[in-house]
Amino acid sequence: MKKIYLLCAGILFVMLSACKKDAPDFTGYDLSNLPGATTGDPIEGNYQPVTKDSYWKYASADLGSDPDTTTTIMLGTTATYDGKSFKVASNKFASETETGTINFYHSGYTYSVREISETDTSEILYLKADAAVGATWNADLYNPATDSKGIGKIIEKGITKVVKGKTFNNVVHTRVELQVKESTGLFTTASTVDFYIAKDVGIIEEDVAIFGITGKTELFDYSIK
Repeated sequence: MKKIYLLCAGILFVMLSACKKDAPDFTGYDLSNLPGATTGDPIEGNYQPVTKDSYWKYASADLGSDPDTTTTIMLGTTATYDGKSFKVASNKFASETETGTINFYHSGYTYSVREISETDTSEILYLKADAAVGATWNADLYNPATDSKGIGKIIEKGITKVVKGKTFNNVVHTRVELQVKESTGLFTTASTVDFYIAKDVGIIEEDVAIFGITGKTELFDYSIK
């Protein structure tokens, strides 16, 4: 069965098929000292920093697997796909031996992320920062190899969000419905992904629901260079 939602390693998606053993240990992390998002117009500014050596650490868990952690580090390199220039980051699950990569694209108010594996290409447009609350957009690039599409929507803007004890300001909440084509020719929603994106920080939380299984990925440590 092909992927019907974006399984970006670590920072964006819960790996529903992975079997994890040890819960993450956050001992020694003082979340109160982490910088928060800046204040001001939530439309302006950068919602995905890509400066070299910036990093984000996430904790993820769902009803189908044990907790895991992921570290994403910007490498300072670029990659071009479909005529677009992406910034490349390494991506490492604590429970896995191999280190993968993830690619970030930002143009104007548009933000997307792309993952490439041996068998699949996944890209999702998860934020249009200039869109009004309730506005939708076509996010159908997330998996061009399948009869599927994504529909993005702005749920909230300029909100305050507490994640792992840290308060973030100027947060945008978006939702992407990932839909697959049935034998009838109609599209049906297979999963939803809710993103919480903080200005000058990036994605701070992601909530996934797929066929009744829910998962959560939360930021617990980061540094923007």
